[in-house]
Amino acid sequence: MTEVTASKWRDKLSVVGKQTREMLDPVKAFVRCSCNKKLWPHQSFRCLYCGEWYCQKCAEIHFGKTVEQYRVENPIVDDPEPLCSGFKILPSGSECKGCNDCLT
Repeated sequence: MTEVTASKWRDKLSVVGKQTREMLDPVKAFVRCSCNKKLWPHQSFRCLYCGEWYCQKCAEIHFGKTVEQYRVENPIVDDPEPLCSGFKILPSGSECKGCNDCLT
């Protein structure tokens, strides 16, 4: 694990605090990446551990892999049984087997 000095951690907290203030602005909610790129919240990536927001290029450096590499390692697969739609009829057209999660 990488060691983090107290001064680097204080700097990180300062950046995250500034990003949070920018994000909470009711008029112009945006976040600025450490590379100074201005992003809308839905275009940015936030680290779960340090809390900093990144553009895609900086996020790939921070997380250590590209989006494409992540998708190859974690492919999206179909569920073995389709989820209940709440209408007692599954997307395939067959009737629900009675999961009791429906509101009808």
